[in-house]
Amino acid sequence: MSPMTTSASPASPAAIFNQRTYTYSSRFCSDPNLLPVHGKYSDYRDRVPERAFEPQETFPYRGDQRVLDLQSVTEHAITDEKIILAEDGVDTTSIRDELETLFRSRARALFEDLAPMYAEQMDVEYDGLAVRNQRTRWGSCSPKQNLNFNW
Repeated sequence: MSPMTTSASPASPAAIFNQRTYTYSSRFCSDPNLLPVHGKYSDYRDRVPERAFEPQETFPYRGDQRVLDLQSVTEHAITDEKIILAEDGVDTTSIRDELETLFRSRARALFEDLAPMYAEQMDVEYDGLAVRNQRTRWGSCSPKQNLNFNW
C-alpha cells in the first residue's frame, strides 16, 4: 500500500503515515516539522520540579495543575481542581505508585477512546493497545500491529 496523506491544501499541515514501515511524519509547507533537538528537550526535562509526593502538592494533569488530596473515599478520582486519592491503603511511601496507577488508567481509557477514530482516519488496523512507562518514546506501533503509548 502507498503512504496515506491527509491535507486540505499545500499550506496546511499534512499527516503522512507509511503503512510499510509504520511511521508517521508531519509536514508543513513542504518542510518537515521537526521535534526540538535533544539538547533543548534535555533543558525542558531539567526544569521538571522535584516531587515530594505529599498531600497539597500540585501535579499537572491534561494541561492543568491539580492539588493532591487524600480523602475518605472508596476510589481515586480527578476533579477540575483536585486529584483525590482514597486514604485507606495509601501511605506517604505509596502515593507515587497510586498516582502512577491512576494516571496510567486514565491515559489508557483516553487512548482506547481515540485509537479507533485515528485508525479509521488513517485507514489502518491495530490488534492491541498497551500503555507503558517509556523514557524517550511517546508511542509506537509494533510489527504485530500493537499500539504502544507512553502515559
